[in-house]
Amino acid sequence: MHPKGGGPPVVVDRVCHELNALGVESNILTTNLCASQNDHRWKETWKSKDRIDIQTITKQSPYAKSPALLSALKQQIDAYDLVNLHTLWTDSSRSVRTVCRATDTPYVVMPHGMLDPNSMQRKRLKKKMYGTLVEFPILRSSAGLLCTHEEEARLARKSVSSLPPAYITPLGADSPPDNRETLRQEFYETHPDLKNKPTIVFLSRLHEKKGLDLLMPAIRVLKKSVPDVQLLLVGSGEPSYEQFLKELILKEEISDCVTMTGNLVGRLKWQAMAAGDVFSLSSYQENFALVVVDALRLGVPVVLSNRVNICSNIVEANAGLECRLEPDHIAEQLRTLLLSPEKCHTTGVNGQQLVEREFTWRRCAERTKQAYESILES
Repeated sequence: MHPKGGGPPVVVDRVCHELNALGVESNILTTNLCASQNDHRWKETWKSKDRIDIQTITKQSPYAKSPALLSALKQQIDAYDLVNLHTLWTDSSRSVRTVCRATDTPYVVMPHGMLDPNSMQRKRLKKKMYGTLVEFPILRSSAGLLCTHEEEARLARKSVSSLPPAYITPLGADSPPDNRETLRQEFYETHPDLKNKPTIVFLSRLHEKKGLDLLMPAIRVLKKSVPDVQLLLVGSGEPSYEQFLKELILKEEISDCVTMTGNLVGRLKWQAMAAGDVFSLSSYQENFALVVVDALRLGVPVVLSNRVNICSNIVEANAGLECRLEPDHIAEQLRTLLLSPEKCHTTGVNGQQLVEREFTWRRCAERTKQAYESILES
């Protein structure tokens, strides 16, 4: 549950709160794997208003057996009807199966895109060996998968055979702390050089799967028709990858139009997102992309690749444009929106309406509760 974990901790936090509001008591058992030795205050990020307990187990490595975790599960399992597992590729999932089997307690797995073929290709041999011996039998023994989209379920079945039924639980968008124009003006107070310039915002973890190697040459192409375009690059990553990006920016000769802010959280994150005329995510693989629905919630139109699983929903709602994984096409789709303020506005409004209809945390919790009930009644 450490914030370094990215999207999954956010999902767990938001859904647990909404489930409690729906009368489903849920508490969290996690490890401290992502926390540094002196990082003792990270749980304050998830301070609860409805008394959700977060119990932390000390663990030295993902694959090491944890007697403490196994003991905690055994002590608490009788109080619960069902276990929702949010991790793969760690010994934690094996502990869950061991205790659930012994007590005849069903467990479900939310894979968070980790069964996508693109994800499975990373460390392919290790995953194939560990998966065959450990992880895949755990998945097959579960009562079901909670997938955020039909596409995630389809891709998971492509990666692993004989999986249990999938229950579709689309994720939600957070509410911005203020209206878009107020947040935008606050951002300009610290970045006056970007004011009144067409701005593309990328806000996510800086990682090779995000397609930034395509976005940078796309910006070089885009400059030919939109000379004053700016790219706001918000996020952080491994030092080696950040250095790669800096070198790529120099190579593409776009240093004058790229601003790297590092990681931003809270109101600062929303300010940066509000400053964008268009949000861009040309990922090679993206399970759901919480940051995309946050952008839509704020009214920022998006350009994203069809490797983002919710791309079809967004395009069908005229809330954004799909791009191929080609710099020229990314540039073309960004240009289409930047050169048409009216289209930008209409697309942004459509995005807000789409989020209100389909992507709320309450709706996610309702679908999750329905999945739980279906499993417990079977």
